[in-house]
Amino acid sequence: VRDLRLECGALLDATAVPLEVSANGQQFSPAGPPGYTYYGAPALSSVAPALGPAHGGTAVTVHGANLFGGSAYRCRFGGHATLASFAADGSVRCTSPTRAEVAADAAEEGAAGAVAIELSLSLNEQDYLRPALRWTHHPHLHIVATSPHAGPVRGNTTVLLAVRGLEHAPNASGAAPECRFGEGMGQAVRGTLLPPSAA
Repeated sequence: VRDLRLECGALLDATAVPLEVSANGQQFSPAGPPGYTYYGAPALSSVAPALGPAHGGTAVTVHGANLFGGSAYRCRFGGHATLASFAADGSVRCTSPTRAEVAADAAEEGAAGAVAIELSLSLNEQDYLRPALRWTHHPHLHIVATSPHAGPVRGNTTVLLAVRGLEHAPNASGAAPECRFGEGMGQAVRGTLLPPSAA
């Protein structure tokens, strides 16, 4: 592209322009479909949730400014890119890969088994936004003890769980642990993470 002048702040919304080509700099071809779209200055602000299990499959929502107008959305976890899509609320949705799929050189191995990696976003499958967000793979969770084992059907029973792996999940994400009573059909109930000494 020659002699194209862009003024800072001039293109805040997605703007489509014709795209032509020339072999000699004088005669240009007719504009070809679909043209070219300039989008504003996108920026990332948050990700929810900010962590997920090592086996992947977590539905991730990325929030930010000016994320519209893209042509090929991708989330990149460390060095591994996954398909993403723009949502009607202005966010971008993608699915976390497995820990094994994430490039080892992009991960920071935590002392207790949690792995922190960078999560970035591209609107065109090429230019990834900086600064990136932080995503954490946590180890598999295993319930090792439950107390009490039963309660009345009316509910409201406080149940204490000893869970292996949950202690490695970072609390910075703001995500509270949840319990589900009934496999695949029960309603999720928000819980409170207690230190081992309080359990």
